[in-house]
Amino acid sequence: SKPVARCVTLIRENLAAEALSVQWLSERVYLTPTYLCSVFKREMDMTPSQYILVQRIEQAKTLLMDSRFSAAQVAWRVGYSDPKHFAKIFKRITRQTPTEYRRSHV
Repeated sequence: SKPVARCVTLIRENLAAEALSVQWLSERVYLTPTYLCSVFKREMDMTPSQYILVQRIEQAKTLLMDSRFSAAQVAWRVGYSDPKHFAKIFKRITRQTPTEYRRSHV
């Protein structure tokens, strides 16, 4: 649907924005947050929040391959203001810390 496609585009274009949220998306596609979550989950098989998380982690994996960026810089570039929180989320998803991921994939 157009609202879901628009959300996917908005997420990709604004991945580094800390304010990126279901509320933020719903305001831009003119749907209530509840309805947006329902439509998004039906079409994408995950909630908008889950999709944002997956996209942020995938982008972080790519950025971690570039040794010019510290793990903290990667965190900021994918929308996390707290590098420790980012590392915790990253480890929960990948089962590796950002540093471990970098070492095993470079």
